Parts: sequence; structure tokens; C-alpha cells
Amino acid sequence: MCLGSSAKQDAASHRFSNLRVKNLIAQPSQQLSTNAILFPFSHPRAQPADIEHEQGISHVHISGAKLKPVSPWMAGSSCRSRSARLYQSSAAAPARANATSSSSSSIPPKQSSVFTKLVVAGAIGGAVYYCREHLPLDILKKEVASVAGAALTDAQVDALLSADSNSVLGSKDSIVVRCDTASLASTSGEDRTAAASFVLPGNRHATLFVVLDGHGGDKCVEIVQKHLGASVYDATNTWFAVKDRQAIVSAAIKTAFERLDNDILNGAFLEITPNTKESVEDQKAKFAAQIRQAVAGSCALVALVDGSDLYVAATGDTRAILGSRNDDGTFATIQMSEDQRPDNLKERKRILAEHPHEKESDLLKPYTDVVNYGPDDRVLGYLAVTRAFGDAQFKWASEILAALPTGSTRKTIEGSVSPPYLTASPVVTHRTITPNKDMFLVMATDGLTDELKSTEAVSIVNGFLQNHGVAAASTNKTWGMDPFALGLGKWNLRTDTNAATSLIRNALGGNSKTVGELLQKPEERDDMTVKVVSSETTER
Repeated sequence: MCLGSSAKQDAASHRFSNLRVKNLIAQPSQQLSTNAILFPFSHPRAQPADIEHEQGISHVHISGAKLKPVSPWMAGSSCRSRSARLYQSSAAAPARANATSSSSSSIPPKQSSVFTKLVVAGAIGGAVYYCREHLPLDILKKEVASVAGAALTDAQVDALLSADSNSVLGSKDSIVVRCDTASLASTSGEDRTAAASFVLPGNRHATLFVVLDGHGGDKCVEIVQKHLGASVYDATNTWFAVKDRQAIVSAAIKTAFERLDNDILNGAFLEITPNTKESVEDQKAKFAAQIRQAVAGSCALVALVDGSDLYVAATGDTRAILGSRNDDGTFATIQMSEDQRPDNLKERKRILAEHPHEKESDLLKPYTDVVNYGPDDRVLGYLAVTRAFGDAQFKWASEILAALPTGSTRKTIEGSVSPPYLTASPVVTHRTITPNKDMFLVMATDGLTDELKSTEAVSIVNGFLQNHGVAAASTNKTWGMDPFALGLGKWNLRTDTNAATSLIRNALGGNSKTVGELLQKPEERDDMTVKVVSSETTER
């Protein structure tokens, strides 16, 4: 099911067209070569492209072609996270807009975010990626503080919920037709998102979606955001095999996660200068930066759409939920990932098996401050997830931690006997997408899934599509009447034009009064970040 027509764009039109968002304008660029890499990440072997600045416009040279004009990267931006823009907005895709205009019920993609463009030239083709600048946390706090003591109006609630959201349409080569993204920061602002599109061996067009949930600061999650897409591309781009492809791609994705985590723990992303007398202080600063990257952490959820193959890789408790329509029109909720926490029996057994000489009561136990942190078990009594990037305190030996400079991190973790207790290796799940059946994928951080059950999330997206008239316009099959979404009137499904924003609104209570109260109390909620990825409804 798509949030708009599944009609594909005219082949003659540009893959990227005019995009006007606030004060930033990106103009049509030349079509890149078919092996071009398109992602918002730094590639380990990529070198910066030559960039000329001319009256605020960058002319970027890639593989002998001059792509112009695009707005330059916003150096020194205070924005806290970035997400790629891979697709055309409805305003940016004339051919596709014409195809959808016959249906008045289609929802036009809404742009509420500033986009910037980054360019990298690599060993294979070039890399061009559009990045969505998330709403700076300080601006969100300022907006909320400006009305402190007074109830937020409906308009203020709508503005805050949609301030960090966007909707983009898929390219003609992908089964993905639309992706809605929305984020709402609490006090920490450690969530990140990204998306990418590239061509894999065999001329297979792939699309990658990433949702990240950082913890212990934003240093680790920002590294993962910049490099995970490149790592997955690098790992999957080498396989031409048709036989056992699913197993090979799954293993490649797993390897990409593990290698990236190893690089984070070993400081591979720091530029080390010669160890001269003049550089001692600089070396100290860079070493401290390496430690901050390594001891912070991040959960990661990746969805790779490779033709009709869907791969979901999960590290941590960020969740993927597939909404799949049954033959009678009702919807099934298919869990594409499991929350990797100590209460997950599989994870619990894995940790106990990896540390056979340690007591379960020492390995997995509640944090000492049960009043503020709850009674749930944590790894060594500290960490709420069993898999994550970074979190070096749970992976390094006590001797290493004890040797670190004072103040760089916790010297030791009480009860750490045989590390590592944590892994970034993901659980990878595969599913072949069936058109007219597998309609949308919800990717969400635990800030949302702790408030909404998976079935409720599917019900909300289902009801959102029906209430906006998209479902009936996009398929000749009847969608079932979901009692959660429609019959009970439980959800607010008409206010938003972005499915991800609708999920966040309903996770906060749905009605403007309740939502407004929680918006003014960020300390009482977690960061919430959601992607709703919609697939086409007809066979190719």
C-alpha cells in the first residue's frame, strides 16, 4: 500500500528534480551512472569531491560530470542528526505528480525539514546523497519553553509534531513507493535516521533505511549514522551469486555491523597526527574523542529492500513491524525483529551460554535504583539492551578500562569478569515482499514501541491510509475494517498527512490536550523516531 499512487515515474524524467524546502533549493542534476552509490554516509575508502563555491552554490564534480547547482553543505549546522533524501517529493516529480493527480484522495508528501546535499567520489562511481537536517533540540526546547505554563493550542501541537518530519517518494526502480519519517526528541535527542539507494551486482536496485537509537551521548550514534550504510553497501556489493543469495546477503549485513563496531572500538574514524612534542595536546584530545565514541552506544535497525527481497537487521530494541493484508482484507502484524533485551528468552539464553561460569543473578539483574529505572533486568545491572554498537565498558577487559585516563569513562563495571557481555552482531530476518499483500513496514525506536503495541502500530497506519482515502484509490481489493483503527474511534487518524507523525501523535495519547501536555514535559517521555516504508501494490 502506498501513500499515493503506485504509478511509476516517466523514465525520461530525472531521478532527482526540483526540491524546494524552506530556504534551500536543489535543482535537477544529471543522471548518475548505474553503479553510483547514494547514501548519507562517509565511505571508508571514499575521498571528498572537488567543490567550487559560487554565490552560495556548489558545483560538484563527479566522474567527469559537473552537477549543478545544489546548495552547499551547511557547515557548522547545529542540527543534531541527518537522514538521507533519496526520493522525489510530489512537487519535485512532475511525471509522478501527474500520475497521482487523478485521485483526489492521494496524500501529497509533506516537507517540514531542511535538506542539504553531500557529495563524495569513491572508487566505484560517485556518491550523491541528500540529507535531512533534524530539528535542533535547543530550538524544540525554546519553542516549548515559550509557552510554558499555558496549554498548547492545536496549531502549536501540530507544528511541534511535524517540525521534524518529511515524506518522500520512491524512484522508478524500487518497489518502495514512499517513506514517511518523523522524529520527536525528549531531553537527550540521541535518535538518528538515514536512507540510501544504490545498485547491487546484477543491476539490482536496492534501498536502505536506517533507524538508530543512541544512548550515553550522541558520539557513537553519529558515527553509526555516517558509516553503517557504507558498510552494508561495501559488504553486499561484492556478491554476484544467485544461488543462496539470501543467506549470503544476510551474512554480509551481519559482517558489516560487526566490522563497524570493531572500528568504533578501535578508533578507526579518528585522524591520528604524528606523535611530536607539538602534537601531544592534540593527541590527547583525539584519544579522548575516541573514548567518547567507544563508550557511548547505539541500537540500530536496518531494512534493505533488494528487489522484492526485504532484509531486516536489528541490534538492540529498535523494532521493525510489517503490515500485511490477508485475503479477507484484514491485517496481520508480522514482527520482523525482536527487542533484544534481557527479558527476551533467546537473548537471555545466549548470554548465559557465553558466560557459563557466571551466575545468572550477576549477569542479568535490575539496576540498583529500581525506583527511577524500574525492576527490569539489565546486563550486569546497567544496560537495558543485550546488543548495541559501542558500549565499550561492556566489551573491554577490566585492565583496559582501569588504564584509561581519569574521567574518560567508568573505570570498571561491577561484576565484569569475562567480557565482552555485549555484541553489535545483528539478528537478520528475510522476507520476500508480495505486492498487494505486504503493504508497509514500520521502523520505530523504543520511545514509540514502549507506548504502542505492534498490532496497534499496524492498526494506526492501516486506519490512517483508509481515513485519507488512499487504500481504496490504490487497489481494487477491499481493506478490512480494523476495530482498533476505525470501529472504536481510539486513534486520531485525520489530523496528520504523514503516517510516521500520526504514529507519534497516537503514542502520546492522540488528542491535542494530552499530546500538548507531554510535549511540554520532555523528561517524561523518550526520544521517538519512526519510518513508515510503503511498497507498491501491483506486480511489475
